[in-house]
Amino acid sequence: MVHDSLSLYAGYPDASHQLCGAHLVRELTAAEQDHPKQKWPQQIRWALAGLNRQARRVRSGETAEITPEALLFYQRRYHQGVSAGLALHRRAEGRKQSPARNLLERLRDQADNVLRFADHPKQVPFTNNTGGRALRPVKTQVKISGCHQSDTGAAAGLAVRSYLDSARKHGMSAFEAIHRAFTGNLWMPPIAPTHLTSEHYAPPEFWLIASECIRSVLQERAGAASAPCPLSFSSGYVGACDTASHPHPGQVKPRCQCRGV
Repeated sequence: MVHDSLSLYAGYPDASHQLCGAHLVRELTAAEQDHPKQKWPQQIRWALAGLNRQARRVRSGETAEITPEALLFYQRRYHQGVSAGLALHRRAEGRKQSPARNLLERLRDQADNVLRFADHPKQVPFTNNTGGRALRPVKTQVKISGCHQSDTGAAAGLAVRSYLDSARKHGMSAFEAIHRAFTGNLWMPPIAPTHLTSEHYAPPEFWLIASECIRSVLQERAGAASAPCPLSFSSGYVGACDTASHPHPGQVKPRCQCRGV
C-alpha cells in the first residue's frame, strides 16, 4: 500500500506500507527552502533519488537486483541525513512540533516504510503516482461535467476506463485496446501471481463486459444502433454481470437504458 502517511492508513496493520516518495521529496524541498543553510534535506533527497534510480534499473531489466553495496551506501547516507537533521531540530516541549521535526521523526520511525521500494524494487513502486493518474480523470470529469446520470452508467464508464487504464499499464495504447475489443481479440491481463487469490482480480467476464461497453458507446456516438450495455452490477461487485435483471436483455435499442452515459 503506497500512500502519503495519512494517519488513517495506520488502520491497516496487516498491510505492507510504502510512504510515497514524491510526497517526501516535496516535503524535503520545502524543508530546504525553510532552512537554506542546512544540508540534511538535500542529502536525504539525494539518497532517495539514488535508490529510486537503482530500483528503475531493476524494473527495466538492466540489472537483476540492487547490489548490496549500493543499497548499503544509499541507506547509510539516508540515515546520516536524518540523524543530522534531528540534531539540528530538537524536540520541543509539548505535543506540537515544527514541520521539520515532524518530517524527520517520520523518516526515522518509519524508515522501513520509506525504503521498502528498494528492498522489493520489482513489487513496490517509489510513488503512488500511478494510482493518482488513474483517479484524476474521474475527478476532472465530475468537476467539469458533473456526475453521471445513474449509478449503472457510472459503473459502465468506470469499467471502460478500468479496461483502458489497465491495458495502458501493460504497455498497450488506448487505441490498440479499443481496436482489439472491436475485432474480437480482447486484451486480457496476465494470470495473477500464485500468492494472490482470484478474489483480488476482476473475473474474465468483467473484461468482456468492458469491451462490450466500449463497442456500444462508440457505435452510439457514431450514430449506429448499438446492442444494450450488459452491465447491471446487481451483485455489488464491480464487474459482475446479471443479464436476467437487465432492463431489455437481448434487444437492440439505439440507447441503452441502463448505461446513462
